[in-house]
Amino acid sequence: MRNEFGASLGGPLYLPKLYNGKDRTFFHASWQGLRGSQTPYVTNIVVPSAAYRTGDFSAFSKPLVDPLSGTPFAANKIPPSRISSVSKYYQDTFYPTPNTGVDRYGDISVFPNSSNQYTGRVDHKLSDANSVFVRVMYQHYAYEQWDGGNNPKIGNYSPWRDQYHGVLSDTHIFSPALLNEFRFGYARD
Repeated sequence: MRNEFGASLGGPLYLPKLYNGKDRTFFHASWQGLRGSQTPYVTNIVVPSAAYRTGDFSAFSKPLVDPLSGTPFAANKIPPSRISSVSKYYQDTFYPTPNTGVDRYGDISVFPNSSNQYTGRVDHKLSDANSVFVRVMYQHYAYEQWDGGNNPKIGNYSPWRDQYHGVLSDTHIFSPALLNEFRFGYARD
């Protein structure tokens, strides 16, 4: 789903008792917002099966050898006392349990995104032959996604993007056959 909305206002610049810009100075300001969701993230990853998570490798035909004694583990099962607490912590923290088969984790996640864009412009007529304008724009865009690929146990992060743009322009008519326009622009992303 995506919702875009905004507002704008413009006209001659008029400051009561200070300045009347009728036919000389004009302004325009706008704001545009976006709220919505991104394309769904589809997760389909291989994870340790429930048996492997507890040290049960009896499905293997090749014997699992104890690195301390050099002898095979009975029935290819590592005793719970021999499973490292650090390894178990990382396994439980960073690998989801299977939910779509013996060794598969599947999920569909939809993350939000949002944007706000602000634009302002002022035009001023210095004379019949010379006019200037200045325009500025700022946009902030934020979204979420899984950190570290598509494994939801790694967590998600919320990157953002700020954009800044500015333009200054001076147009001068020297004669019916000669016109000069100077523009200076700035953009930062």
